[in-house]
Amino acid sequence: EAAGLLSRDDGYAVERPETVLVLVVGHADSFGDRARTLARDADQYLEYQG
Repeated sequence: EAAGLLSRDDGYAVERPETVLVLVVGHADSFGDRARTLARDADQYLEYQG
C-alpha cells in the first residue's frame, strides 16, 4: 500500500497492475509454480495502448 501498488479502501485492489505483473514476472522463481506459470503466460495479459 505504501508503494502505491495496492489500495485497501474497500478490501484489496491492485492500483497499478502493470507494475505488479512486472514484479511477479521478474521474481517468479521466488514465488513458486503459480508465479512461474503466470510469468510464462504474461504476454496474454498485456496490451499496448500507445
